[in-house]
Amino acid sequence: MALRQVLYGSSAVRPMTQAEIDVILEQARRRNIETGITGILIYLDGNFLQLLEGEEPALSETFDRIRLDTRHRNLIKMLDGPIDQRSFAASPMAFRSIYGNELEENPDLFVQSNGRWSLSEGAGVDEQLKILIETFLMVNYTRSHDRL
Repeated sequence: MALRQVLYGSSAVRPMTQAEIDVILEQARRRNIETGITGILIYLDGNFLQLLEGEEPALSETFDRIRLDTRHRNLIKMLDGPIDQRSFAASPMAFRSIYGNELEENPDLFVQSNGRWSLSEGAGVDEQLKILIETFLMVNYTRSHDRL
């Protein structure tokens, strides 16, 4: 069957604790294992960026459930289309919660050049997805550090 990828961003209705995020992750991982969905969820300064990968109808059902979740708002779908292979094939839901200096503390995934954060070469995502993730990092990281 054909693989599809969906990337969206949204904002938490209020800042979330690590315990609340852990509940979301546990539920997502359990469901994703059952349905064959893979992906990554990034949480930074009250905002989510999530990539989902999988086959139909599981991917559409998963996205519809997420879209209706009341723990977030302002969901914007940024990418939706076919893919040849998964970017996160080994993970039912990889997760990065980025607080404070975590970008600096994860050089395996994030690198900084000329004051801008980007994904490291080893992150293993295609160029279009890399641009979207890096834009998310730039906007949210800058905003969170402007308040410090």
